[in-house]
Amino acid sequence: MRPLEPQPARLHEISLLADLPDADLAWFVREGSWEEYDHGETVFAVGDAAEAMTLVLDGEIQVRRPETGDEVVFRARASEVSGVLPFSRMTSYVGTGRAHGTLRIVRVPRERFREMMNAVPELEQRLVSLMTDRVREVTRRDQQREKLMALGRLSAGLAHELNNPASAARRAAQGLAEALSDAQRRTAVLAERVGAAGVLALEGHLEPVHPPAAADPLARADLEDEVGAWLEQHQVREPWALAPTFADAGVGPSCLEDMAAECDGCLAETLEWLEATLRARELLGMIEGSTTRISALVGAVKSYTYMDQAARKEVDLHEGLESTLTMLGHKLRGLQVERSYERALPRVPAYGGDLNQVWTNLIENAADAMGGAGTLRIRTARDDGRAVVEIGDSGPGIPDDVRERIWDPFFTTKEPGKGTGLGLDIVRRIVVDKHGGDIELQSAPGDTRFRIALPLTAAGAL
Repeated sequence: MRPLEPQPARLHEISLLADLPDADLAWFVREGSWEEYDHGETVFAVGDAAEAMTLVLDGEIQVRRPETGDEVVFRARASEVSGVLPFSRMTSYVGTGRAHGTLRIVRVPRERFREMMNAVPELEQRLVSLMTDRVREVTRRDQQREKLMALGRLSAGLAHELNNPASAARRAAQGLAEALSDAQRRTAVLAERVGAAGVLALEGHLEPVHPPAAADPLARADLEDEVGAWLEQHQVREPWALAPTFADAGVGPSCLEDMAAECDGCLAETLEWLEATLRARELLGMIEGSTTRISALVGAVKSYTYMDQAARKEVDLHEGLESTLTMLGHKLRGLQVERSYERALPRVPAYGGDLNQVWTNLIENAADAMGGAGTLRIRTARDDGRAVVEIGDSGPGIPDDVRERIWDPFFTTKEPGKGTGLGLDIVRRIVVDKHGGDIELQSAPGDTRFRIALPLTAAGAL
């Protein structure tokens, strides 16, 4: 940085000052700090005290935040006013600003603001308007950035969730052609021995058969042992190769006995046909289950984003919570989810996509707090004409000194790059400012709860 010789005429290029008389602009010539920076030179660093309003004459200031790397999050261009403004509560810079091109600026220190507005009274209303526009734009940009980051996290998780059933379906499809060909060949061989009517009779024994419950692997293992013992008793070749398929399909010794009674001396051909047929059915079942899972995930995405629906409508809070839980399934592994829903809760007039962002931020924070082990608690209720959603966790709790600051923009306890500090600020804006609701926090070790109350009538929302 080097001092710049004042150039009074150039102050008319600043949009805020363009129509002011030279007599008023003389104050900036006299009291402002005129500076010049080379391209790439640091104008201010993250954490530096914000102590001056900046008028940009040439070049621009490009601001980057630590968590965004090389991404430029803000630009102050020639003719614009940046830095601290009167009435602003900004105390320090949240990013690092560097000169792009040759930068020429005029700084007005904070301690001279009152004198500046006394000397140029027309500035007060203009600065209030500028401050309002800046707050609105910064809020919009920060909310959009947080939404994009949340979308990125959800997309990564959704890709993982979709990959599992898609991979399973692909593997099953690859084996299905071979299994069907084998089943057709075995059917032809068996038909030569027992006839078409005999094959149909054998197939009839499979109708009441159901696989054992997936939640009871011990029962399935016991069934495989029983089938293996039956096959060995009947001197069937390679019983170890047949028993798993039969057990997976729920075919037990009693079913095998019935088939053996009808196969009239062709037990080997019957069992080979049975194994090939059941294997094909199992692969078809895997494809059906995988594609059903994919369809459910796609449905959750549509519900979560309120695709093809109006932004403001009567929304089902339970549907939004469930679609959010589905979208965050990858983050909830290892956690127990306890639901306590008031099913009679009426629909709420709301922006469904925004509310789902609230649930996403709160559930993600809860999951992070528990570190992969614990209980996520979700409760809904009706209280004094409002719908209440409570999201809690069994984590360590929020310390008192942190609790006082969690609503502050950019405050985060997460490691650099893992949190923007905007999540709870956006939650508060969506609940309070956009929906006319309330949000409360209660926290103790093992029991942290965010309680959101939303109006049940459109008149109560903004």
